[in-house]
This record gives sequence, structure tokens and C-alpha cells, in this order.
Amino acid sequence: MSEARASLAGGGRVVVANNLLAPGYFLGFSRAAGADVDTEPLAVPAGEAPSELVDVVSRYHSVA
Repeated sequence: MSEARASLAGGGRVVVANNLLAPGYFLGFSRAAGADVDTEPLAVPAGEAPSELVDVVSRYHSVA
């Protein structure tokens, strides 16, 4: 994170756009890295899974 901050122009922010499926171990690392903004996982326990994610998982399992 320090390298990202060092390369910023004054007033810039560090944003982490992760592609994690759910909260857990790796999301903890992402949060601890200290970015100014860190996206939410694609699916959260209290929410509904995005239809695009359901489509990808369905296609994957139909091929496997």
C-alpha cells in the first residue's frame, strides 16, 4: 500500500476493487492493507447473490 500511496499525486486515494466472493480470511487482509476505499465481496450473508454471479457459477457447474 505504501508504494501505491507514494505514486499518487497530492490528494489521491488508494482504492482496492477486490473480486472476493464472500467475507472471510482474504477480505480481512484486504481491509487491513489500509486502502481509502475497499469494495464489498460479491456475495454477503445478509444479501442476495447478484444474478451475474449466479449465472457464472451455474455455467461452471454445468460444464464440470
